[in-house]
Amino acid sequence: MNRAQRTIIGGLLSLGVINAALAQQPTATPQEAPAAVAFVNVTVIPMDRERVDPGQTVVIRDGRIAVIGAVGEVPVPNGATVVDGSGRYLLPGLTDAHAHLDTTGGGTRPDFGDAPLYLAYGVTSIVNLRGIPEHVVWKRKVESGELLGPSVYSAGPFVDEPRVSTPDEMQQEIPAQASQGYDVIKFHPIGGGLGAATTTGLSSRAYEAMIEAARRAKMPLVGHAPISLGLEAVLQTGQPLAHLNELNVVYFLEARSLLRFALATGGSLLVLLLVVAAWGLQPSFAVGIALPLASLGRLSMCAGLRAGYSWLACSRSGVTSFCGRVGCCLTA
Repeated sequence: MNRAQRTIIGGLLSLGVINAALAQQPTATPQEAPAAVAFVNVTVIPMDRERVDPGQTVVIRDGRIAVIGAVGEVPVPNGATVVDGSGRYLLPGLTDAHAHLDTTGGGTRPDFGDAPLYLAYGVTSIVNLRGIPEHVVWKRKVESGELLGPSVYSAGPFVDEPRVSTPDEMQQEIPAQASQGYDVIKFHPIGGGLGAATTTGLSSRAYEAMIEAARRAKMPLVGHAPISLGLEAVLQTGQPLAHLNELNVVYFLEARSLLRFALATGGSLLVLLLVVAAWGLQPSFAVGIALPLASLGRLSMCAGLRAGYSWLACSRSGVTSFCGRVGCCLTA
């Protein structure tokens, strides 16, 4: 099954024409795609701006949208497969931009057994952010039509020290991943049984070499923040982050200020706990005061006080899990 057929099937799935319970892996065989597919009298959600267009005809040729227009204004090509879209909606295929196809830990079924389910839910493309050679095999099976599933764009193994540590190693690693069929570079600390664990982080020269090598290879690079280098390195290189909370790591808790923050927090908390014990108050009161005091070394007074007040509010309402950095209460 080729890309044109997958696109057409994706549209059919989003319309509910094909049963969404495709839990078992089909045995797909390459077939000729129809000359054209026409969705007639369908409500289109084009996603280019906030609008809904009812009563539309959408004609697809060779896996691409050829024309969209009102019913009666767009002719249906001779020999086209016609899908009645009355009472149904058609929208562009969705993309899962942060998938993990690991088969360990319940990530996905063996042999990409979850592939048809992505299409059943309208997801026609996925970005796999840690890849192994098996994932490249799945990707090529989807491309050839042997496997019914979404288009796969995959990163290779994580890039960080000690596996890749020097500028020269970066110049070798990035092109090697490109030649192996990977599409994306994932900058991520190594650990969790994936090899020797990252400790100090990349040097500035190695980090910049990684960014430059990815650009030369025309491979998008995404990942975690360079904790050892701080926010300035992210801003200068324009490195995309896979998680927004990584900004907390490189800004609020930069490596060079971790020790100061820890000493300020621990010292103020210890003193206040002693005072609270002498006064017979609740220990949560001491923590609520210690957080803003410790925060003065890195955060604004407003953020620190908000963290303290939030802790007090949480403790009084019985909430036990706390996010003092943004001044929010999280349920336990």
